[in-house]
Amino acid sequence: QGNILTLINVLKVEGILEPTVEAIVSMLWRLTVPKDDTNDDVLLEISNDAIETIIITMDYFNSITIREAVCGILANMSMQKSFSAELAQKTFLSMQKFLLKMECIDEGVATCALHAICNMLDKPTIRTNLLSDQRLIEMVLFLMKQFSKSEELIEFACLAIGHAARHAQGIKELFMSLGAFDLVKGAFEEFITSRGDS
Repeated sequence: QGNILTLINVLKVEGILEPTVEAIVSMLWRLTVPKDDTNDDVLLEISNDAIETIIITMDYFNSITIREAVCGILANMSMQKSFSAELAQKTFLSMQKFLLKMECIDEGVATCALHAICNMLDKPTIRTNLLSDQRLIEMVLFLMKQFSKSEELIEFACLAIGHAARHAQGIKELFMSLGAFDLVKGAFEEFITSRGDS
């Protein structure tokens, strides 16, 4: 935890160079990976201010390396019980700025972003907040279509759809009207046929 907070404080230094930021967020991505044998809410008791610094870093730099690492960090951080609906909303709005731009889409970034969204949608309190914005649903489906051959991305997209669709009947009907379940069915069929299973 001390190392994580130290690195986050370095991100706040005025005029910090992009290569330094890339190195810091890459290290933070590794340091924040949840451990199976520990209580991560104790181990990673990271303040909202610290997480907001990470989100601001993603807003400020255009580097694919930084965006992918920050999305990975937020995927890890969002598993904490203390991760709030407010932080989830800020995370989504930050990701949305670059994920819906064709020239800015990178498979690694999109996969990490969907991982974070999937983790956030797994929490009922956050799910209510995020699903009030239809753009989140549209973004998940957009990325699923763009990277239909990426098994890891499709896995997170399907999990996100599953988490969201169990929230309310209205959300489920919206997903159906937007063709989400057809995408899931198509992805499953592609997965089976590519494996050569009977």
